[in-house]
Amino acid sequence: MEPFFNSFLLVSASDIDLMIVGALGLRETANILSKVVRATGREINPYVLTLKEFQNRRSKKDHFITQVLSRDKFFIIGSEGKLKTMD
Repeated sequence: MEPFFNSFLLVSASDIDLMIVGALGLRETANILSKVVRATGREINPYVLTLKEFQNRRSKKDHFITQVLSRDKFFIIGSEGKLKTMD
């Protein structure tokens, strides 16, 4: 498994949106997050992209990616600076 490139949270009052840019599949992510969901009682909505998918969608100014990038984020791995250099 390749290392994560970046992962960050977008938190609302009711649930947590988690974006992962890297080489972790959605099924593996869901298995890992199921423990966190049980422990916290909060729903976590993962959104997983490979680096290439992320770069492609950002370069095309994809509406969803543009909206996510414009919001406040809490980085688990990586940083705002690293995210900006992921071209």
